[in-house]
Amino acid sequence: MAKVVPQVDPSKAVRGLEIIAANVGNIRNLALLAGTAFAGWKVTDSFFSSMVTTERQLIQLKTALQSASAGVADYKKAMMFAARTPFPVEQVTQASVMLRVFQFNPFEQVEKGGRDLMTVLGDMAGAMGRDIALAAHALNRAMVGEWEIMQNNFQISAKMIPTLKG
Repeated sequence: MAKVVPQVDPSKAVRGLEIIAANVGNIRNLALLAGTAFAGWKVTDSFFSSMVTTERQLIQLKTALQSASAGVADYKKAMMFAARTPFPVEQVTQASVMLRVFQFNPFEQVEKGGRDLMTVLGDMAGAMGRDIALAAHALNRAMVGEWEIMQNNFQISAKMIPTLKG
């Protein structure tokens, strides 16, 4: 049995192509609008995500310091430190919380040259290609006599810093 192929009117096909051609601008605008909406959604999502991260960091600092105002002040210092270093605010805040838990003041001068503890740890971490939170963690562990993290990541041993031993 022979298959019957429906006949297409060429004038209708040409008219369909003319309609598509006339609306290409609208289709392009629709695609641009969809892309803009998606980008706006991503920006909004990123904004809310950063707000949640900031709130979490503030809560951690407030808890470590047992004071809301001191937590906010520490967060401002962490933001200023992060702005002038390659470390993101989240790492600096994490380092600050770790140091505060071990009763260190990360923004207190520790050298005659005027550098604070966070700057010293930042220099140490930057020189070794590590993050500043790991440097704070290593210092905390070294203070309780566990030097492995300091030795493995920063090549600093207890013999090199006799004043911190014990």
